[in-house]
Amino acid sequence: MDLQSSSARFVADDLADQVRQSSTSSVTYSQSWPGVGRSLNVQLRANQQFDVNSAQLTLPSVAFSQQRRFPFRRSTRDGRGERWYEKIGVSYSGNVTNAFSYTPKADSLVADGSAPSWVDALFSQSAFDEGIATDINGEPTGERFAYGATHSIPVTASFNVPRYNLSITPSLTYAENWLNERTLRELDPASNEIVSSTDAGFTFDRRLRANLELGTELYGTTGLRIGAFDGFRHTLAPRVSLALEPDYARFGTVRTVTDSTGREIRYGTVPGVPTDPTASLRFSLNNAFLTRLARRDSTGDEQRETVQLLSLALSGGYNFAAEQRPLENLSFSANTRRGAFNATASGSFSFYALDDEGLLTEDTYLAATGRPARLTNLRFSSGYTLRSGSSRPIVGGGPTEPGLPSGPSTPIGGAPYDPSAPVYTASPLPVGPWDSQFAASLDLTAAYTPATATRDASWTATLGVNQFSMQLTPKWGLTGSTGFDFIQGKVSQVNLALRRDLHCWEMQIRWQPIGPVQAFGVSLYVKSGYLRDLLRLDLPNADFRSAFTNVGLPR
Repeated sequence: MDLQSSSARFVADDLADQVRQSSTSSVTYSQSWPGVGRSLNVQLRANQQFDVNSAQLTLPSVAFSQQRRFPFRRSTRDGRGERWYEKIGVSYSGNVTNAFSYTPKADSLVADGSAPSWVDALFSQSAFDEGIATDINGEPTGERFAYGATHSIPVTASFNVPRYNLSITPSLTYAENWLNERTLRELDPASNEIVSSTDAGFTFDRRLRANLELGTELYGTTGLRIGAFDGFRHTLAPRVSLALEPDYARFGTVRTVTDSTGREIRYGTVPGVPTDPTASLRFSLNNAFLTRLARRDSTGDEQRETVQLLSLALSGGYNFAAEQRPLENLSFSANTRRGAFNATASGSFSFYALDDEGLLTEDTYLAATGRPARLTNLRFSSGYTLRSGSSRPIVGGGPTEPGLPSGPSTPIGGAPYDPSAPVYTASPLPVGPWDSQFAASLDLTAAYTPATATRDASWTATLGVNQFSMQLTPKWGLTGSTGFDFIQGKVSQVNLALRRDLHCWEMQIRWQPIGPVQAFGVSLYVKSGYLRDLLRLDLPNADFRSAFTNVGLPR
């Protein structure tokens, strides 16, 4: 549970609590029947947006699913193997939801705190009508409760052709949604603008989608040895899929409205329905480049380890049913990982040009500029995990480990640990090892968005040190996080915490010198996870009532 108020983040000690704009709470009950492959899930969920004092609740959400079953599979075989129709499987998933949504008015009532809270609106229709935000016509922006149900029945099969290393996966999915309202649009003659209205009442949304996917794998190897790399292997996994979906204007869930210029615009009367028919052919190429890393140990035996040097993926598609811009974006991604280091690059290209307002046109980028594609975005990220340990001798730090010699010493007044001293004896105090461990996660992220006619090119580049930790002594530890923005040339935030182990208790000294909120505090709490929030002392201490404003608690 994480129910909070809009003011709770101002008295929070943790940086993540200070900068976040929302909180999510949920209570879940689950029941499964493994023998028949069925499951039931009941959930209560709440989401709060602190910047606008809104809340969205699900009261409740009930989900039921049936795993794939094979209705045509025979219980006994006649020795001829499995027939093709026995591979056809059917599954089912359904969900029933009752949702509550409340966004208050942005006026003086909210400013002075006299507007109804979402708790009041939840239990009172009059409070909901009084506080709910309205549109330009003075109509409420939504109903108090929204009911809905979804059903999905996928029918799938999988076939293999071993001779060509080919997999064939056809599928047919029927889905139906039940809703208590739909959206209608029309042209307002007074303003010459398209306005939307809500038509309350039971409505349904039926969808049918057919899909056929083909895939294979191709391999290439070479015995070339370069240094410690013993041979290379390239795996290419191409996949092609064909997806078909009808024009839902025939079912009434897609309609057409004419704007003031006479252009017809298609829109969906229910959420998520595709406004255009689909007959798309998509492809993906997944490449993996591997090698074997050969090393010799102290005995002369050679050890080989398989290492993936690089993975590269390309994807794109063509929609035969689209009247405009049938070519889909070409996307790519590359990844490499070695030990504690990893790096990822991704981006996409568009085959269509932009007009003077930065909007997509029907002209291809090749015809407009002579270049095949236009870069739309580029992103790079890399991470490295630091983890070190060292042993330091501590005089009197505990019993000497077996095989560890005692440290030298001299009488009082002599040079400490000086073998040239007149009197040099072994120390009676044992010397024990102590490991000072340091760990940190470094993340470097950079993104680039090309310039258009209406905006300049933009770069973002940040370095984050996420939750570094250092064990200063067996009882003292230091943790924290920081970040640096290369574009702005400044540290974005610094968060430090010094911890002291007090056996069953723990003390924490927090300091946040740079960030959205500068803070300093001391906390004392028990280590137990169940009692940590109860047996706890925080200085400075926040007022209880101020931390729970606007959540329906009495003042």
